[in-house]
Amino acid sequence: MYVDKSTGRPRPWNDHALDSVGKALHKMQGLTQAAAAGGFAVNDSGGAAMLAAVRDLRAELDGQLAALATLRQSPRLGTTPGALVAGEHVRRSATGDPRSLDAVIEQVGTALDEFESALRKAMANYRETDSGNRAVLHGTHQG
Repeated sequence: MYVDKSTGRPRPWNDHALDSVGKALHKMQGLTQAAAAGGFAVNDSGGAAMLAAVRDLRAELDGQLAALATLRQSPRLGTTPGALVAGEHVRRSATGDPRSLDAVIEQVGTALDEFESALRKAMANYRETDSGNRAVLHGTHQG
């Protein structure tokens, strides 16, 4: 827990990180929607660079999910009721809760899948626009 400077109220330690992830996901969704509507286009080399970054990030996320396998089990803190409760709290912080690390990583992974599709659509948008412009310039446009 930490104290939020703007409200003076305590917040869970990961709220700031979750807020940042939420903002990034929102921006990726905006790009996804723009590409689907034809409002976002990118050339093949720019798209390829972004797709490579998506692949790198996905590989990093996959590695983090694998590392969380250990945390999916409650740590062995003892057999007292307090130790069992504390162990379960530690496990839920990493996994099994909508605000847990693995849930956030899964959300980012889903957003990356959507963003990758959007990038491919944006690349197709660019090629279509480029092809149409080329046809107009060469007088072969059928319109």
